Amino acid sequence: MDKTDKPDYFGLNTYIFAAYTLLIVYVSLFPFAGWRIQERDVFHFFTVWPRYITSFDVLINIFAYFPLGFLAAFSLYHLRGATVVMVATGIGVTISLSMETLQVFVPGRVASVLDLLTNMAGSLAGATLAQSIDRRTHLIQWFVLYRKRWFLPDRITDWGLILLGLWLFIQVNPSLPLMGLWSAKDLFLNPTHFDVILTIFIFLNTLVLGMLLSLNLQPDRSLWGFVLTFLVACTVIKWVAAGTLLKPDALFEWLSAESLVGIGYAMVLFSPILRLRLHVRIGLVTACLIAGIVLSILNADDKLFISVLQLFDWHHGHRRPSFNGLTRLLAELWAILTLLYLLVLYRKKKL
Repeated sequence: MDKTDKPDYFGLNTYIFAAYTLLIVYVSLFPFAGWRIQERDVFHFFTVWPRYITSFDVLINIFAYFPLGFLAAFSLYHLRGATVVMVATGIGVTISLSMETLQVFVPGRVASVLDLLTNMAGSLAGATLAQSIDRRTHLIQWFVLYRKRWFLPDRITDWGLILLGLWLFIQVNPSLPLMGLWSAKDLFLNPTHFDVILTIFIFLNTLVLGMLLSLNLQPDRSLWGFVLTFLVACTVIKWVAAGTLLKPDALFEWLSAESLVGIGYAMVLFSPILRLRLHVRIGLVTACLIAGIVLSILNADDKLFISVLQLFDWHHGHRRPSFNGLTRLLAELWAILTLLYLLVLYRKKKL
């Protein structure tokens, strides 16, 4: 295999591994408040088996650390064979042990040796799969070639792809409208009037995402195909999440009239916008982001968010608040992170 065809282990995978580790930290230690000093031994949880064991907690702990082990193994590009599996699993165990130890000091969180063991199992399974795929280098080559063929080869493009991935993750929260990061009205409890401000916000979001795709896609590739695919992905994620987290009578409430109108108007404007020069498009998407931030600050209401979350039908302990808090935090930070990305991109293209 030629050097130029080798996967870029320092590229997108490394960034995703770091981001996923931060996600694990957030979910494990949420809400980061009320820290207390333990009277008993910090490592007491090693000697006590959990009183209640549910299949959900076992599976979620395995699945949560499976990607961590997988990404860690791919990041250890200089190791081979069983060594990479052992080191990647060790990284997962170290992170899990740190989180379980810190959970001892967080009210409402329960440190458990079972969590540590299941997290280790997930890390081991992920690392083993990564090592198995690594032996079939043609699969990795296919992914890398697809990445280079469809998206710009710059390292900054990796950050753009991560932002798009974060958007998809945020859409897992069904209390937000399709293509929206906040709701200026209670979509579930008061859907009797059409909200123009919310429509404008969704319109701006759709434009931002379309232009973000255009800034990262190879110039000879069809943007329309990727935009439509991205919209379909958001819709499917919303539908699956709503079916899992919401009560049956609220299954399709995220598909609001504001979303349909806002997305429709944005799609009409895509063609003329794509004819603009690169620096003009960067300026335009920046303006849309700033306008969206201003609208969210002026119109968002925390009480509405809390009332909407009451419709969630999620019966699995502390996973619920950490999940809701995580998606909300990312929703609030997404526009800021994208602004920073655009600033770096503008400086890079200007040079």
